[in-house]
Amino acid sequence: MTTTTLRTMPVDELRAQAGEIRFGRFMLTVITAFFFAIGWCAGTAWRAVVFSALAVRYGYRAGAGIPVAPVPGHAAGTG
Repeated sequence: MTTTTLRTMPVDELRAQAGEIRFGRFMLTVITAFFFAIGWCAGTAWRAVVFSALAVRYGYRAGAGIPVAPVPGHAAGTG
């Protein structure tokens, strides 16, 4: 089945489309994607650190018997 699919692929059309790729624009896209990924990872890591710190604080307070009161104006369980 795979052999049949490969035989029917428009190789000439694919070569023509591949020849139309502009190297400069391609490299700018790769560089942009790289920096976007770095920013996304940094943002995700920062949120993970903040969440972990708040979870530790909440756990400490709950374990130490310090009353943990809900924040006024916020409904419990809403995001």
